[in-house]
Amino acid sequence: MKLSVSKSIVAALLLILSSQTASAISIITNPFTVVGNLDANNTALVKFDILSATATMLNLDITITNTSAMYDPVVTGFAFNTPDAITSLDSFSFAGISGWGALLDPADIGTPQQFGIFDVCAEEGNNHGNCSGGSPNNGIDRFAPNNVATFSFGFSGIGLDTLDVFSFLSELSGDENDGEGGHTPVGFLARFQRTGASGTGGDVAVPGDPPTSLPEPGTFALFSIGLAGFGLARRRRAR
Repeated sequence: MKLSVSKSIVAALLLILSSQTASAISIITNPFTVVGNLDANNTALVKFDILSATATMLNLDITITNTSAMYDPVVTGFAFNTPDAITSLDSFSFAGISGWGALLDPADIGTPQQFGIFDVCAEEGNNHGNCSGGSPNNGIDRFAPNNVATFSFGFSGIGLDTLDVFSFLSELSGDENDGEGGHTPVGFLARFQRTGASGTGGDVAVPGDPPTSLPEPGTFALFSIGLAGFGLARRRRAR
């Protein structure tokens, strides 16, 4: 009987956790790694930092380090999403790089491969509408000191002092097929050019680790109660 009680408690815990899966909040850690969709050798480390925020203005820095281990793939652009509270991109600057521009066009910026549409694209050159191009000559290569660059975005909107970096990272790319699906939603995408041994390929890199599920507060409470019961059952059995 004591053994069956322990099994029932474990089963209850598993049921509690599984029942919370659908309502869990998905996040990714910061900084995070992006990995090439076509070639896992194309990698970068990405970090979001909110430097300042008021109710109507927010300054966001994104630092990208090219961590690719082979050949010389170059980051020539990247895309991400913004919370609904953001209404405009007022300023854009960069350090460690030259010749880049940025565009905020909510849910209308296409990207290569199957990762859908984004709100913001920063890219080498003047065409920021699809984040699919950019010249490798002004990109982020994998050799220091040109392997890291920081991009500064000045946004305006309403209620921006309530946002944090995960307000951005939890926003996933949308469906570019008019609701027909077929895309893989992600929170960030980096465009690589000059990939492969020949240096003539292209790729996109997205977060390599699956999102971490953060259960709702109630889940932790239920889980704690279950653990307490499990511990009590074990103590009784030991007697």
